Amino acid sequence: MNLSELSPKDIADLAEALSVHPDYRVLRRLIPRHNFAPSVPGQVLETGVVLDTETTGLSSQDDQVIELGMIAFEFDPVLGTVHGVREVFDELEDPGRPIPPETTQVHHITDAMVQGKRINDAAVEKIIADASVIIAHNASFDRPFVEKRWPVFKDKQWVCSIKDIDWKSEGVGSPSWNIYSKPKVFFTKRTALKPIAGLCWNCSTLYCRKANSLLCCACWSPQPTASALVCHRLAL
Repeated sequence: MNLSELSPKDIADLAEALSVHPDYRVLRRLIPRHNFAPSVPGQVLETGVVLDTETTGLSSQDDQVIELGMIAFEFDPVLGTVHGVREVFDELEDPGRPIPPETTQVHHITDAMVQGKRINDAAVEKIIADASVIIAHNASFDRPFVEKRWPVFKDKQWVCSIKDIDWKSEGVGSPSWNIYSKPKVFFTKRTALKPIAGLCWNCSTLYCRKANSLLCCACWSPQPTASALVCHRLAL
């Protein structure tokens, strides 16, 4: 069979047939989505920002951010609906010293990739200016790095998508990024947006608690043919 001779529908049908076979899993390319639900007149929307960083090491005191990826999205804090992606941001920064080889092995960012580059401070501050919540996967790592580099983050409310979800009750044994994207989708470009893209581009419903505006997110889908964002209400 020559796949180049098949129509997109034929290929989709083949992938669907293969995906239901117990011996196979089918990965699909992550297609960016920017619009999810239309807003109505008088509806008040808030902004959330999902971010991820890459750094020169594990110490926020001694190491530096070399990549910042963010997706700003609009949501209704009353209805819990995500309405769209406002902005996508991903930039590299030269730390002014060689990136340790053992660190490059983790995020694959080289000295040549960051040479002479600097993250646009004004752009970062503009994106998060009106954000009501900042979401990070393992916020205890990312938060001190970005607060040191951009003090404006100190005034924001943070939510951790690892610690703020009862993963076991959701039937998930580990809250690592791999369990979200590996079984469902693949990415074609190395970027800090790679793990957080699934959080906003393939989301379905966002539940939030108005009392304290806390949001918690888990990019996980029980369906073999879809990637979805399921955001769970925090139980306090």
